[in-house]
Amino acid sequence: MVAVTLAIVVPLGAATAARAAAAYRPAAEPVAAEGGAVRIPVAELQVGRLYKYAYAGPRAEVRLLVMRRSQRDVAVALDACNICPPLGYHQEGDQLICDNCAAPINPATIGLPGGCNPKPIDGGVEEGAVVIGEDALRSSQAAFTG
Repeated sequence: MVAVTLAIVVPLGAATAARAAAAYRPAAEPVAAEGGAVRIPVAELQVGRLYKYAYAGPRAEVRLLVMRRSQRDVAVALDACNICPPLGYHQEGDQLICDNCAAPINPATIGLPGGCNPKPIDGGVEEGAVVIGEDALRSSQAAFTG
C-alpha cells in the first residue's frame, strides 16, 4: 500500500513543482506619465514575454500588462479581468493564467473584451513606444478599487 501511494504522490508532487517553476510572475515596474502619456519603448520588450507596469493614479494604482506577440504586434491591457477580482495574471509557457481562477488566456486575445481576458485599455504603438494616455489610465482606476 505504501509503495502504491508513493508511486502516485511522488509524480504528482514533481508535476506540481515543475508547473510552479514554469510560472513567470514579473513584478510591476513603476511608470509615470510624461506629456500626458506613459511610454514604454518597444525595443525593451522581448517577443512572447509578459511585462507588467504600475501607474500611480490619484485614487488607485493602475496595473498594466504588455506583451510583444511578434516583431510587429504589441498587446496592452489592464492586469485585471472583467469577471474575477483584480488579482492579475502570470505566464506559463505561451499562455497567460488568471491568478484568481487559473483560466488560461491565449495571448492573441489580450486587449479583447469578454470572459477572463485582461480588461482592454486604449493604447497603441507610436514612434517605437507603447503609448497609453493618462486619461485612459485615470479612467481605469475603478478596476482596481473595492
